[in-house]
Amino acid sequence: MTVPRVDFSILIPVFNREALLGRAIESCLRQDAEGFEVIIVDDASTDGSRHVVKRYSDSRVRLVCHNTNRGVCPARNTGVSVARGEWIVFLDSDDELLPGALARIKARVAQLPADVGRAFFMYQIDSGGLSPVPHLEEGLLDYHGFIRWCGQLVGPTDVFIVTRRVTFESVSLPDSRATEALYHLDFARRFCTQTFQDVVALVHTDAEQRYSSASASSLLRDAPDEASAREQSLKRHGESVRSIAPSFYQRMVAKTACYCFLAGRRKEGFRYVLEGLALSPASTELWALLGLGLFSPRMLAAAVARRRRRILSPGAGDGPERQSSALQDEHPARK
Repeated sequence: MTVPRVDFSILIPVFNREALLGRAIESCLRQDAEGFEVIIVDDASTDGSRHVVKRYSDSRVRLVCHNTNRGVCPARNTGVSVARGEWIVFLDSDDELLPGALARIKARVAQLPADVGRAFFMYQIDSGGLSPVPHLEEGLLDYHGFIRWCGQLVGPTDVFIVTRRVTFESVSLPDSRATEALYHLDFARRFCTQTFQDVVALVHTDAEQRYSSASASSLLRDAPDEASAREQSLKRHGESVRSIAPSFYQRMVAKTACYCFLAGRRKEGFRYVLEGLALSPASTELWALLGLGLFSPRMLAAAVARRRRRILSPGAGDGPERQSSALQDEHPARK
């Protein structure tokens, strides 16, 4: 029997999204393009998320399960490891592909040369408007261009990302609870990124648990991995970012300081804050961080969690993702 060709592997990591997961899966199965599979990686959900997937008898839908909760990036890595498609399409479990999206994506990426490792597309926001802001212009981003683009983001910064599977052999997502901040810069150094203006997916901003990753307990749990990854970002890319996009560099420093404080590494946190203030002495956010660093990690996490939509929502400081203030992430990506 001939095995159907798979051009695209749509990866959906899920943790306790029983009420929303079906919507995401159905938006994939409604696509009019051929040659795709939908891989759902259940990150040890405790609700009925797995049962939602098992309701679908479609051979294109595959379920992979973690025995323990490991985080969104390890879940995506698991999906990539079993994917058969040439291109990896990342979709959040609470979002949707728009009708005809996969056909448009297929037509776009078919024209890309081999040195282009991924493509960025636009999101429609359910409450109105498009993401990212500023809106994408069609073009090619090399390493310096990617850094410059990150420095221009003002939020929302959600970007829909389609990546060549082969690139994960040389640049992979973190196998920890760290976010994708370091990955995006490492990727941009190795591969070019093509940007398109096509709107291909819908973000649901009111979805349950949209900001669950910023709960106080989650912040404390993830802080050691995140602080370490962000320090690596500064070591590997700080000099380039500082020379090309100083405001982006300031956000990187502030975010690193915040996670050091949350990880109980107060000395390093203050060092990063002072470095940031030396570059931008009028920064109210850095002065606020200086004061917040005097709190215990638990008190700081509680304060940050209360303001999570402005401060630590995954994604405006790192590039592709949801972000906005200096304490947010510095790059693109969806989680």
